[in-house]
Amino acid sequence: MTPLAIAFSMLTTLPFFKIKSIKQGNNGKAVGFYPLVGLVLGFIVYFAWILLGDLLPQTHLKVLLFVFFIILYGAIHLDGFADTVDGLFVYEKEKALEVMKDPNIGAMGAIFVFLFLIAKLSSFLALDDLFLFVLVPMLSRYGAVIAIKKYDYVRKDGIATLAKNELPLKIFILSSLFVFIVGVLIDFEIFLVLFIFVIIFTFILCEFFKRKYDGLSGDMYGFIIELNELLLLNILIVAL
Repeated sequence: MTPLAIAFSMLTTLPFFKIKSIKQGNNGKAVGFYPLVGLVLGFIVYFAWILLGDLLPQTHLKVLLFVFFIILYGAIHLDGFADTVDGLFVYEKEKALEVMKDPNIGAMGAIFVFLFLIAKLSSFLALDDLFLFVLVPMLSRYGAVIAIKKYDYVRKDGIATLAKNELPLKIFILSSLFVFIVGVLIDFEIFLVLFIFVIIFTFILCEFFKRKYDGLSGDMYGFIIELNELLLLNILIVAL
């Protein structure tokens, strides 16, 4: 169960999963649990919506749940989004990667995070029923699993490098099967549409980063997750 605990400790703020040491190989296995982490976060938000739906006005409740969702994953992917945006405005590859590593957010990163959150919140508010929302964080994190497995990491060291090098094909296949089974059980037609779009969009983003930087970084994984969530939310709006 250590890889599962690692996945939750890395991608959420839930206090139940604390890891003191990580054995070789567990980083890669943890990646396979990313979709499960997203599914759990989605259901937490959905159940909170069910429990509080009769107590608060819907618009107000959804804004609170949107904030709650970001707190649940510790805004870690938003941080990656901001860093990636800052890097995209730097022409030289090496300098851009250094900018992404800088813990301070730049002006462009701050501006685009603000605009992105407005668009994402508006999309979240437009959902009439949050049950299908559980597919969004699951599939968006599955996009990161694809990116980690299929594309080179831009640096030679770091936790993300270990995660990629230690991710076996068997775990990737099991993670994919999990996503497909859960999606079919929830709503086959909607899931299939979302699944196709997240695959296509993830590969588009990965190819862009590959050509620009010769690989991906942890910040770019966060960027991919966040943009996939925005895309999937809007597809749900259109589909429903």
